[in-house]
Amino acid sequence: VIAVSMVSIQAIATHHSQDNANVLVIITNSGSTNTPGATVTVNKDGSGTITYDRDNDPRFNKYVDKTFPRGTFDVSQLAHMLAQIGNVETIPKHHCIKSVSFGSTTTITYQGKTSGDISCRSKEDPQIYQDLANQVMAIYMQAVKGSS
Repeated sequence: VIAVSMVSIQAIATHHSQDNANVLVIITNSGSTNTPGATVTVNKDGSGTITYDRDNDPRFNKYVDKTFPRGTFDVSQLAHMLAQIGNVETIPKHHCIKSVSFGSTTTITYQGKTSGDISCRSKEDPQIYQDLANQVMAIYMQAVKGSS
């Protein structure tokens, strides 16, 4: 189920990135047993959207897709870090222990390239990768809280 969800979320992220030249980054979270997967599209002007993959599961009816106006997300530092990194596929991939019920995977798509799970960072990673992961997770949580 997780593999299928990741493939469908990845397809959605790729589709979104090709549709809009204004897109800065797409944050994709796989969801878990108790939360639906979600895709946050963040635009260069700080606007964005969050869409949930509810899979017709009534437990997830309370999750509502939302569009955020320009300036909602502070993207200046994020844009700078992404430009420095360039190809997000080069971000070191780590595996970390996660709960079967509550664990999720978070990836980013930037300039058509998709990272590994940025929620699994190592203290040995360069600071820019740790900072990027923190910034991305903060924006993701802002979008989730703003849609509930």
